Amino acid sequence: LPISREYSQGHARPCDYRRSREEQQAEFDFVDFERVPSGEDTFAQRSESEEELDSRCKQLLELLRSLPQQEIAVVSHTGLLTRLFTHHLHWQGPAAFSNCELRSVVLRFAAAAAGGEAS
Repeated sequence: LPISREYSQGHARPCDYRRSREEQQAEFDFVDFERVPSGEDTFAQRSESEEELDSRCKQLLELLRSLPQQEIAVVSHTGLLTRLFTHHLHWQGPAAFSNCELRSVVLRFAAAAAGGEAS
């Protein structure tokens, strides 16, 4: 999902780009690509502000909150995950992720919570 992408600092690294939606659909016809924009990926060509990153973190939490599934895997990169854990989940302990690190986390969304915050 585009909202769970790496924090774009405008470096345009090859690992921060995705293949076109059409190319991915042809290879993975069993996956729903509805939320992936069509066409060329231009996301990493410009720097993203911290405010934009925070907005994506909130959108991701809202999406997770809205899903009926109880067990969800989120795969992303260290920049986004570190920001999410530090500023939005208020993680107690080291927030920075190591390469290929796996964390199992239980999110509890308060009934009256707004703005994409969870504990």
